[in-house]
Amino acid sequence: MPVQQTSICVIANNRITVNGQTVFEQAPDSDFAAFAKAAFKNLELAYPKFYKMDRLCKLGFLAAEYLLYGDMACRPDESTAIVLCNSSSSLDSDLTHLQNAEQPSPAAFVYTLPNIVAGEIAIRHGIKGETAFFISEHDDDPAVRQYTVNLLENGAASSCIAGWVDYADEQYLAKLYFLNIGY
Repeated sequence: MPVQQTSICVIANNRITVNGQTVFEQAPDSDFAAFAKAAFKNLELAYPKFYKMDRLCKLGFLAAEYLLYGDMACRPDESTAIVLCNSSSSLDSDLTHLQNAEQPSPAAFVYTLPNIVAGEIAIRHGIKGETAFFISEHDDDPAVRQYTVNLLENGAASSCIAGWVDYADEQYLAKLYFLNIGY
């Protein structure tokens, strides 16, 4: 059975689109922190942990929320997989942690691992399936795509939240897809 894309969410330049439709937007001159906070408040979620996340996690978390928000075809279950990738790993948080090395914070240290993004999404949605975070030069890596397809085709996952989540040097891009097996 073929893998099909049910939905896509893209976050870039202070704009969030779902399936090509703009669902949230702020002025391009807003910084990411203000944009992320406003986008989160727009969802009207009671999830205080969001405010403790680093920028990469906030980006991935928001992309997953908007991807799944209101679309009945995008309902993860316990066996949903999460497969993400980017080119900068957790460099943004690594640099922040390095700057505070004299007084290290365990709260900051945890975000020096890029797979924490997948973990935050899994915790929020009760997902217990495969989670992976790959480092790749570009957002359409054939090996990552094949890994995702194999999970679905081999029955290791019922569906998959997959895509690109990258934040570095005040530049960011998230492209998340909800994938499943078409019938």
